[in-house]
Amino acid sequence: MITVVRVLGVVALWAVGVASAFVPLLFGGTYISLALSVALWLALAAGCRALLRPLGDRVGTVAAMLTLVLAVPLLNWVSVAPKLWFQTHRLAYGAAAESSGAGNGYYGTDLPLQWRWLTVDGRVVDKEGALFFPQWYGMPDDGGGYFYSRSGSPAGADMAGMLCQAPVNFGDGWWMCGMG
Repeated sequence: MITVVRVLGVVALWAVGVASAFVPLLFGGTYISLALSVALWLALAAGCRALLRPLGDRVGTVAAMLTLVLAVPLLNWVSVAPKLWFQTHRLAYGAAAESSGAGNGYYGTDLPLQWRWLTVDGRVVDKEGALFFPQWYGMPDDGGGYFYSRSGSPAGADMAGMLCQAPVNFGDGWWMCGMG
């Protein structure tokens, strides 16, 4: 019975990690967010190891390693490789673009719940016909992210105070701007 409780504890820790990947983060898309994600997953791995170590040192170590393997696709690593991040999640961005009823307010409107993790604040902004998926916002006023624009380049679009300059074309109407 105690073994079952320990295994359920590991499953609960993994659920926390998976859930953390699908919630917009205050510092999403930045190195701060990446550091917080790494710290969380390291803590989860340590917790899994501690829970299962009484069953054998090897069992605890394997659980910790499996936790870190699970972390790799779920970390908020957009700040490290924004092009690869987009390509990895391109289908999700496409679905979000199709299902969003983007408003043109300064910070846009909420994405449907299943797509909120794709932006820093769970919102998409309509910038004169181009949908802006913000990945980070700075202080006091700037930002960066991905655009979906069927009508061409989003160059000159306002990204919360910073204008999009030299956007990177991903094809099929997708662009990246202000992402390094």
